[in-house]
Amino acid sequence: MERMRRLKVGALILAMGSLSLSAASGAMLAQRPDVATDTGSLLCAGALANLSLSLLWALIAVFPLRRGERWAFWAYSLPIPLYGIPMLILDGTHVSRGHLLSTLGPQVVGLVVATLGLSLVGPLRSSDRRWNGGQARTRGRVALAGSRDGSSWESGRFFS
Repeated sequence: MERMRRLKVGALILAMGSLSLSAASGAMLAQRPDVATDTGSLLCAGALANLSLSLLWALIAVFPLRRGERWAFWAYSLPIPLYGIPMLILDGTHVSRGHLLSTLGPQVVGLVVATLGLSLVGPLRSSDRRWNGGQARTRGRVALAGSRDGSSWESGRFFS
């Protein structure tokens, strides 16, 4: 699959995975937590934080990651080990058994889909010369066939 097609497909998968992760927020808010209590207000805050992150992820996937901007790959990837996996573990050990599937299901699906999408857009293929620096660099950019000014993906945006 050519690189631009992998970027588009991977970005679409990541955007859908991000939005599915927001379903965990819906499950938390569907319980109608009482915000007058400490537990209820923390549950609402967690749901809103999760929703915010999933929407931010979707925007990163749809715009900069689809264009092949290197920083977007790392911006998308970093919250997974720092937030996604710890929340999965925390929810798995502290959510009541009755709400376990509705809370963990969307998280697991979102993380699996994110792994698939990141494998399509990321620097995981050593054969992809744009990621492994196999082309000659010119002032921090890779000189590839395409425009000379370094403004497009084909001219090495991943090394800017």
